Formats: sequence, C-alpha cells, structure tokens
Amino acid sequence: MRRLRTLSDIKNLKNKRVIVREDFNVPIKLEEGKIHILDDERLQAAIPTIQFLQKKGAKIILISHLGRPHTNSDHHLSLYPVAKLLEKLLRRHIEFVYDVFEPNLAKRFADMPAGHIMMFENIRFFPEEEANDQAFAKYLAAFGDYFVMDAFATAHRDDATTEGITHYIPSVAGPLLEKEVNVLSEIIQKPKHPFIAVLGGAKISTKLGLIRQFLEIADKVIVGGALANTIFAAHGLSVGTSLVEAGMFEEVRKIPLTHPKLVLPVDVVTASSWDEGANIQTKKIGQVGATEVIGDIGEASAKNFSGEILKAGQVIWNGPMGFYEKSEFSNGTTVVAHAVAMVGKNAVIGGGETIDAVRDLKLDSKIFFISTGGGAMLEFLEGKELPGIKNLYA
Repeated sequence: MRRLRTLSDIKNLKNKRVIVREDFNVPIKLEEGKIHILDDERLQAAIPTIQFLQKKGAKIILISHLGRPHTNSDHHLSLYPVAKLLEKLLRRHIEFVYDVFEPNLAKRFADMPAGHIMMFENIRFFPEEEANDQAFAKYLAAFGDYFVMDAFATAHRDDATTEGITHYIPSVAGPLLEKEVNVLSEIIQKPKHPFIAVLGGAKISTKLGLIRQFLEIADKVIVGGALANTIFAAHGLSVGTSLVEAGMFEEVRKIPLTHPKLVLPVDVVTASSWDEGANIQTKKIGQVGATEVIGDIGEASAKNFSGEILKAGQVIWNGPMGFYEKSEFSNGTTVVAHAVAMVGKNAVIGGGETIDAVRDLKLDSKIFFISTGGGAMLEFLEGKELPGIKNLYA
C-alpha cells in the first residue's frame, strides 16, 4: 500500500522556507465597499499546521485562492482581509505579498526570520495558476525548500500550486490533507458494515461513477434529490418539469431500478410551480403531474431512508435530498441529517450544501468527520487519482 509523505518525514525544518498550499476560500460578503468574512472555519483548521511549522522554526509562505477572479482587478477577491483575520487568530504578524513577480522577492524570503509568515495575494489573480504553467510552478518552487500540500478541497485541481509545483521541490502532505486521505481511504478499503452511502444533490453527471463504486462496496446506496429525478426519468417515470440531466439517461439506464442495493424514494413532495403560494402535494413515484416540479423526498421515503441509515455500521453522506433552503422542501434533508448524526462516530459527510444543512441543524458536533472536499471528495472516493495528491506518495 502506498504511503503519503508527511511533515514527519522532514527531519529538520529550522530556518527552512516552507511553502504551504492552504484552502482559504472562505465565504465573503461585499457590503458598503467592505469585505466581510462570513465563516473563519477554514482559517481555524489551518492554524495547527502553521503553528507546528512555527514551533519547528520554519519560514512560512502561505498560498491560497479565493473564489474565481476574472482578473487581478477583482479587488473584492483579494486575500488581504483573510490575512488580517488570520493575523488576529494566530496573534502573529503576517507579511502580505501583493505581487508574486515582485523584484527581490527571493531575497525577502531568504531574509525571513524563523517562524515568520508571509502570504501571497490570491494565486488565481495570476492566469498561470489555473493553466498549470510549468514555468510559473518552477518559479514559485524556487522560493522554498519544501512544499506542503494541505488543501484537500483543491486536490482535484490540476493547477500550478497543487500539482505543478510538486515536480520542482520536495513535497509532502500537510496534516489536514493527510487526515482526509486516511479517513476516506479507510471507507473505501475497510468500511464498517453495514456500510450505507447516501447521495443527493443536483448533478448525476458528477456522481454516477460514485454511485457505481458504492454499489460495489456498500451494503445499501440511498439516492435522493435531483439525482433520483434523473434516474426515474431515464427509466420512463414521470418527474414533471423537475430538474434532470437528460444527457445522462443512456448511462443511467445501465443501473436497474430493481438493483438489490439501490434505495430510491417511494414518494416525493411536488409543487405546481416554484412561486410563492404554489400548490404543494405528496405524490407516489410515477404519479407526478406533467407540469409539477419535485422539491423533496416524501415522508414515507424519509422514514425509509432514516431506517436504513440507523442500521449502519458506517455511513457517508453527500448531497441534500431536495431544495432544503425552502421550508416546504426541507423535511427530507432534515430527517436524513438527524439519522446520520445518530450514527455519530461512524458518520462522514461532505459537500457544501450537506455541511451547511447539518450546521444549520446544529448537528455538526455529532458527526465524526466533515470532509472539506466537495469535488475532491467525490473523485477520491470514486478511485480517481487526484492531481494534487499523486506526487506526494513515497
């Protein structure tokens, strides 16, 4: 079995320049010309890595992205406010680098005292990042003695600071990435049975491979949300005008509705439209009207899903059961969330909407592991080789 190289493989970090790729892609709000950071959890998660390096006497260079800037004129996506908040959390000064092509930057890094922290501006301000420009990756690598990949959420990105840089500098996994890989690897290789996978959300195109993978290794695969809409529609059952991916029908038909491990909704909550005051009803599968839309799984389905989850030795959940942001369509996700929380120490969740739902319900403290990866989690569980991890193995 392959082993990740980690920080423990580096014997001496004193006065070494360590480039750390973190995920500081925090939710922000622009209000009256000022940036407000809505959640600092990703910063809090990175603090142990930074403090470990400080204690070892390393010189720390932090790299991250924020959002999807079109150009470096998207000032609201500057990492400067993030650096200032991280300063407060660490109670340590962070020197901010606005331009990665600044003259004499190499000398600034070389002259850093031990334990000092510098942070680059949003690395996506530079188009070379997402192009995985090898000259850019090599240029950045020259600033450090070691590279630490600690951003699991970007590990599926083939970018200069996730994959490219690892070709030009000794590279290891950081503690956050290491834990993600260890937890998710154990689910794939040694799941606790009965192993229940719960999948929801909108796009079956991003999860069909994972559904197939789980049908192989899990005891039950529960599918809700718009994923189930596409499955039903592909097999000729009416879903009205609900969200589906028609382009996936041919592939989806290869999974029979009667698959012994597949658990699908038996009823759904429908609306006559998405407008306020629309007529809300519960319908059995196959009885959805031609102009109706499906907003949630029905009560019978929620009870069935919950019953399966509560039998679990281990459960993994990614994707809501419906449009849970609207109260009339929130029951399915709420019931599933409570059931997953009951599994507790053997429960793993991931995906932004799933995590938001669990936190809104104040159930996050009961979940064993909350993955920071959305797309990265899905691709890792599917068995794909992630660009940001593949070069970190010994």
